[in-house]
Amino acid sequence: IQHVANLRNLEKFNFSNTPIDSLDELSGMQNLRDLRFHNTFISDLTPVQKLSELQIINCSRTYIKDLEPLQDLNKLERLYISNTSVSSLQALSGLEMLQTIYLDSTNVNSIQALDGLPKLENVYCDNTGITDSKANKFMSDNPDALVVYESVALTKWWNAMSDEWQAIFGQMTELDSVPTKEQLHQAAKITSVDISGNNAIQDMNPLKVLEYLTTLDCSNTGIENLWPLSDLIDLHSLNCSGTAVSNCEPLRDLINLEHLDISNTGINDIQCISRIKSLRELNIAYTSVSGINVFGSSNLNLIYADSSGVNMEEVIAFKKENAGATVIYQSTGLQAWWTALSPGWQEIFTSSADIKHSPGIEDLQRIADITEIDISQKKNLGSLLPLQKLYLLKSLKMNDIQISDLVPISGMYTLEILIISNNPVEDLEAISGLTGLQQLEFKNTPISDLRPLAGLTNLKIIDMAGTQIKKLNEIAALDQLEQISFYNTSIKSLSPLEDMHMLKNIKCYNTKLSEKKVRNFGEEKPGCEIIFY
Repeated sequence: IQHVANLRNLEKFNFSNTPIDSLDELSGMQNLRDLRFHNTFISDLTPVQKLSELQIINCSRTYIKDLEPLQDLNKLERLYISNTSVSSLQALSGLEMLQTIYLDSTNVNSIQALDGLPKLENVYCDNTGITDSKANKFMSDNPDALVVYESVALTKWWNAMSDEWQAIFGQMTELDSVPTKEQLHQAAKITSVDISGNNAIQDMNPLKVLEYLTTLDCSNTGIENLWPLSDLIDLHSLNCSGTAVSNCEPLRDLINLEHLDISNTGINDIQCISRIKSLRELNIAYTSVSGINVFGSSNLNLIYADSSGVNMEEVIAFKKENAGATVIYQSTGLQAWWTALSPGWQEIFTSSADIKHSPGIEDLQRIADITEIDISQKKNLGSLLPLQKLYLLKSLKMNDIQISDLVPISGMYTLEILIISNNPVEDLEAISGLTGLQQLEFKNTPISDLRPLAGLTNLKIIDMAGTQIKKLNEIAALDQLEQISFYNTSIKSLSPLEDMHMLKNIKCYNTKLSEKKVRNFGEEKPGCEIIFY
């Protein structure tokens, strides 16, 4: 494992069923939360004794004997030591976050070291020295903990199951009318369950023991809560849409969950699942959930949020932290907008978003998420109104499109780059409120008044070559300006630029400036390149 020794930010590592015999290379991986190496030749846990973020360790079927190195891992929640030579659990007596331990087929004959651990829920100890009396006494002293020994629990689990659930398990795996111990163990190893549309199912208690469950579809059933799933840490995909579920708190510890569908439920708060860093896809459509920014910077790349409480402001805040994510939250409006577009605009948008087919709701949102677009030399567009749906647009280039009205883009406050050169635009009043602009080009236009630019103090680049501009007084306060071009104009004074200490480049040839004025200005600003002839 020396090849991963430098991956200091690694959070999950599984090298089970390999011939690896040492953990030495892991000693510096301080971010590890989930470490699994069952069925290997590891015999010493010492290298992990300072990995304080560990929540899961699976070292079953190894040569481990001593658990002493684990005594200070205070965040440890799940421990698998089955089929090892461990005989004492004393080192675990102070691990107050421990929830579940598997110690089947070990030499352990006492679990008293676990007595009083406040979070402990399950102790699995088949084929050990734990007898009926020891198990029952422990459960009496610790009423929130279940001790599973000699598979008694599995038999009780089956006998307590409703006829509907027994029929479901009978469809998923081979079971006799009175299942054998082996058959029950096989049933407990099921990895995928689909009970969607089965209204006879009112609870999911039978799923509690399915520790290997990775996929569950319980959509459109009669279930009302998810608590039976709270310990299924290997669950990767969960669909509970269309149910009466109103709380996702039971999912908070399912750290491997990647796909979650809670659409059409009574859930209104997802703060509790914000800690699940593995989550990739989330469906909260038709719920009252309004806050998605609770995730901060995450691995989420797709959120379905149509007809939810999520609004544009929340989406913008979320995408600032997750620029590559798609949030689908306005499908009805986008579909109506798309239908009303001319073929010319549709072609522009599909090309810009690299869409080769008739767009679906995901594609339409990708179009709405476009951050830059170039419609230069596209004629007969009629109006810029279709651009108003691009709520994240930062760069708009529209050179020579024969459009004079900029009013449709007057509210596009995310714009940083705007190029409107070679158009019959006569004034800039419509963009006077776009204070985020950093680059503005309007060369070869009939514009003659710079007053609308007076408040655009973030501008760094202005190109007004070939316009009717005669003086620069109105932009004297733009102290962030670095480049300005006004060649082929009637400008005759550089005085308004004297206090612009960031200026690096001026193009001012073929103007009414005298060579003397340009020379004197250059002497005052030796770091500024002036192109004049």
